[in-house]
Amino acid sequence: MREIAYRVPIKILWLGDYMKSDEQYKPNYVKFKDLMINRAHVVGVVVDRYDNESSQYSSITIDDGTKQIRVKFFGEDTRFLKNIEIGSTVRVIGKVKENDGERYLVGEIARKLDDPNWQVLWRLEVIDKFRNDLVEEDENKTGRDKDINEKGEKGKESKLDIEEYEV
Repeated sequence: MREIAYRVPIKILWLGDYMKSDEQYKPNYVKFKDLMINRAHVVGVVVDRYDNESSQYSSITIDDGTKQIRVKFFGEDTRFLKNIEIGSTVRVIGKVKENDGERYLVGEIARKLDDPNWQVLWRLEVIDKFRNDLVEEDENKTGRDKDINEKGEKGKESKLDIEEYEV
């Protein structure tokens, strides 16, 4: 039986701890709160692409507005990238891996999404579900008080905060 492919913002894959399994047939995963993410389902825009000369390896880098991640395809699976170019919106399912500090996905499937409503739907159903986690992490990194906007005013939302999450 296959593991669940969790629908998550890309940044969640980077925020969690990468856990290597000690057992041979247990998969490695990213631990984020109560989630153990072995397989991820992400949607984003292709910002980079690489194909080797022998067509046995291809990769795309996708950005969902929270962070970027590289998705690697090997052998026959490179066929999934046939019609995908830089600027395409894609939906990808892959296994989460880490090597030399780089977290990436080993692609199982990739589909080009021609309907722009996919991005809106993804933001509403997935990005907004993790909104508090993404905002908390940004605030922790900058050391800013979440009640103080860029002008130092308490109790008012900053224009930047509102624009970040508008659809």
